Amino acid sequence: MSELHEAAGRGDTATVRRLLDEGADVDAKDERGYTVLQRASKNGGRDLVNLIRERERLAADRRRQEREGGWTPADRQRERLRRQRETQVAKERRGERWEEERLAAHQSRQAEAALWEEENVVVERPWWAEGRKVSPWWVVVAITIVAVGFLGFHHVVLSGEGTRVIPKVHFTLAETFVSLDAITGMPFIAARTKYPLTVKALQREGMLETDEQFERRVRQETEAEMEQARRRAEEEWRRRW
Repeated sequence: MSELHEAAGRGDTATVRRLLDEGADVDAKDERGYTVLQRASKNGGRDLVNLIRERERLAADRRRQEREGGWTPADRQRERLRRQRETQVAKERRGERWEEERLAAHQSRQAEAALWEEENVVVERPWWAEGRKVSPWWVVVAITIVAVGFLGFHHVVLSGEGTRVIPKVHFTLAETFVSLDAITGMPFIAARTKYPLTVKALQREGMLETDEQFERRVRQETEAEMEQARRRAEEEWRRRW
């Protein structure tokens, strides 16, 4: 059994550290096939076990470095980072080139569209500038629409003094042509029943008495007739008596 295995079996941390620093093989096995770590696990403390494990890890790194041509884990990490940066830069350059190509293609399409519009521009001229004739049916339709719109919003009042146009209360084709003499020649209630829209329009224009004026006039006429009847009754009574 080697001195390193004996020191590990005793739990002698200082001796194990010294032997390892002097170059003792931490992975060596004794005649029974036990490693230094296995010996230390039986009788050594935690510090000794951690020391041996750390030296085993360093020994494994040295062997791997020797196999890979001197590359340490830190060297490999730096190489991976370098390759990642190169890949990112290449992607950004490809993206910039793609954006430039897309913008150039868009500008080219716009220029082609503008050129096509200039070559194929069509100037639209109004029908009267082209000398085309208008169908008489369109003239009839236009005149009809204007006439209906005008007559739908106005009364044409005919009277002995002339013709007058006054606005209607609302749009309708009823009572468009009316006679003022006919309205004033009939009882007020009958005129208001037969020509309700025209009566309202005439009242608004001051050409016909309002409802209040009519009621006041009827009340006054009724009172006057009653007064005359009373006087006639008194005179008749005096003649008899």
